[in-house]
Amino acid sequence: MKINSCLLFISIYAAASLLTGCLKEADTAASRILNNGSPNIVEVLRAGQQQPAATSVYAITVAAAPAEENLLLGYVRFNSPTLPATQVKVRLKLNNASLPATVIALPDNAYSLVTPLNAITIEPGTRMAPIRIVLKKNLITPGVPYGLRFEIEDAGGDGNLISPNVQVLSVSFRVP
Repeated sequence: MKINSCLLFISIYAAASLLTGCLKEADTAASRILNNGSPNIVEVLRAGQQQPAATSVYAITVAAAPAEENLLLGYVRFNSPTLPATQVKVRLKLNNASLPATVIALPDNAYSLVTPLNAITIEPGTRMAPIRIVLKKNLITPGVPYGLRFEIEDAGGDGNLISPNVQVLSVSFRVP
């Protein structure tokens, strides 16, 4: 009985020591965040997405008519505890070479960007800026899956960081 009590006491003491160490590490990490401030993360979200999630390609349903359609593909989001006080100019780039083999890169003449990729602007006091194109459906083959792949190239300076998890937006279209 005495040996069991000693073993129990040693186990409790060891567990308490380990727990205290974990709490000290958590406290130190929290202090670093408070002292250095939370980073401003810039990320891309697909249309209708609330939280970032790593996805491959998401499909947008389009109808055959009208011949041209203004489509919302997604958003560039400023993810920070506070809203930006000044404009955040984010630069995106196209990287259609990284689209899956099942999707063909949308031809350059089959769409136009509503806002140039080097001028996506998150306005002060807001979190998001839309990524939109005008799709020219009469210039693509019906039934063929086309796509675009956007990547964040520059997060807009001022210590903004590009999200390592959601820095790519891949979209596919198929006109019936």
